[in-house]
Amino acid sequence: MWVLKSPEENERDIRRSALGFGLFMSAFVFVVVALTVKIGYNKWRGTIDPISWAGLVLQLPWILGISLIVFLICYRETKVTERKSRSKTLVCLNCDESIEQDGKSTCKCGNTLVDLNNAKWIGTNDRTKKSS
Repeated sequence: MWVLKSPEENERDIRRSALGFGLFMSAFVFVVVALTVKIGYNKWRGTIDPISWAGLVLQLPWILGISLIVFLICYRETKVTERKSRSKTLVCLNCDESIEQDGKSTCKCGNTLVDLNNAKWIGTNDRTKKSS
């Protein structure tokens, strides 16, 4: 059975998605920059001059700073775009039918269709827990 999500649930889902993407991108940038610094690649001279592990540890503050900036940008942008995005699938809360978006906003049963991002499925076990 489809039910509408509460605004808190919608916000939690958006934050969770943005946090995952932000962490992934910042970890990716951290690894790439750290490896590039460790092998000592210098694009201006076109040489490779590896540094020691101790030298890499001294470089970590600015690498972490870059990763933090990437995280903040990705987190914010993902939150903004997720709030604006709409699913191509619409669901009816009355008859549980799902329909690909075609411009109509009513179901065959006469009920209005809801964006899939704003609905959640509650199975039979969840309904019995909720009613008790």
